[in-house]
Amino acid sequence: MKKILSVIGIALYTFLIYLILAGSLNGQEIITGAFVSAVIALLVQSFFQLEARYLNPVRIFWLIVYLPVFIWAMMKANFEMALIILNPKLKLSPIIVKGKTTLSSPLGKTLLANSITLTPGTLTVDVDGDKFAIHCVRNVYKNGEEIMQVFEKFIKRITE
Repeated sequence: MKKILSVIGIALYTFLIYLILAGSLNGQEIITGAFVSAVIALLVQSFFQLEARYLNPVRIFWLIVYLPVFIWAMMKANFEMALIILNPKLKLSPIIVKGKTTLSSPLGKTLLANSITLTPGTLTVDVDGDKFAIHCVRNVYKNGEEIMQVFEKFIKRITE
């Protein structure tokens, strides 16, 4: 039963991502997406044991809410990096800031670390338990919590 729920969960998440990337809801895209998602779920289910708690509609809702927040943070960081590159007067002052997360699940910490790393100008250098070391291109953050708090409140609702 656990394997079936895992396959269904992976297929649903994969299907949702497929539809977002396809950008179309016509019948052919839905059928293709469902088929591809089912095949992928069957192939990878032994690697990813998705727990039933992640199929909770409230968690899925918060994941959908998190995606635009993450994309907006990425877009803002891209513009900031473009300004740094195009304006040589803006001095780089790289720094490594440390912060502590309130997330307890390994999935939540991984999602947070990846979200920080995928945002231009920041890179998760080390994660040790609940402590994060984050490299920043500019010294504009007092501590790592300032960077993490944007993502953390949403990730907590998704994973814990």
